[in-house]
Amino acid sequence: MNHMATLKDVAQRAGVSVSTVSRVFSGTAFVEEGTKARVLEGAEELNYYPNALGRFLKKRQTRNIGVLIPDIRNPIFPVLVRAMEDKAEASGYTICLCNTDESAAKEEKYMKVLQSVWVDGIVVATGGLCDKWNNIEGFFNRNVPVVSLIRKVNDQMDLIASDHRGGMKQAIDYLINQGRKKIAVCKGPDNILAYHERIAAYRERMEALGLYDERRVIDIMPYQSPTDSKENAGLKLREYLDQGVETDAIIAANDVAAMQCIWAITERGLRVPEDIAVIGFDNVDISCMTPPPLTAGGQPLYDMGEKAIDLLIQKIEDPRTSGMVQTIRFANQLIVRQTT
Repeated sequence: MNHMATLKDVAQRAGVSVSTVSRVFSGTAFVEEGTKARVLEGAEELNYYPNALGRFLKKRQTRNIGVLIPDIRNPIFPVLVRAMEDKAEASGYTICLCNTDESAAKEEKYMKVLQSVWVDGIVVATGGLCDKWNNIEGFFNRNVPVVSLIRKVNDQMDLIASDHRGGMKQAIDYLINQGRKKIAVCKGPDNILAYHERIAAYRERMEALGLYDERRVIDIMPYQSPTDSKENAGLKLREYLDQGVETDAIIAANDVAAMQCIWAITERGLRVPEDIAVIGFDNVDISCMTPPPLTAGGQPLYDMGEKAIDLLIQKIEDPRTSGMVQTIRFANQLIVRQTT
């Protein structure tokens, strides 16, 4: 059986004390650069890696962060995850990513796994946990901080999200200033914060203008994720257009749904934006690649991902902040392109 290298082996190879090797890997004290280089070179030659379990038992920290998202194929999540990983890595932490596929059973399974591997904190960006507080309560009981991102779990957790109401009102006012008054909207699932707040803002603003018409609320349910719902959204939009409801603009639930709007409109022999303008939400990378390029309500996704990790690490490293629940909203910016 091959011998597993130890701190003592590395110390002997580098010609230093065991305590010096320990300081190099813990980063808790200054070590001269030449000495550090010899230690790291010796560790590499011996294929030595610090024992994460040992570090946890000593410091009660793993420097691992759990991240739960619905589906990495959803175009908003690659940007969010990249931002979280970048921020975590720069701060000496590692991300453990879990795709839940909007499944309550998978969420519960992953939460148990993350408890078993003793992550230092969790970012939750899934919707299915809204009614499953018991899955998260165990982390709070162990004083493990949890931050919700994009999607709200409950009022006991910190939330990083966009100003969805403000973004919807900005989109409506822009269309009104263009002279468009017959504005339809695509309705996503109510249990997802963004869609719930945008629909509420749509109704509030359109009623204030005396322009609200229930027929112009297009329900694209059932809806699992932007990747799984494309065909369903396209079908519902074609059905809506075939009803003959007068419409001169459509505000979509997200950018993928907006692309379905464009295809449905052009299939019916209508023009975008001359006959019907289209606005999406999120401003993901493909928004500027559609024919024509899509006007979209942009969320600062990278900044939001960074902030989620920044807030979580603050709570991990300063337990005094654990009782301070924060809601941080980022402003949306309407990016005007050729669909309006």
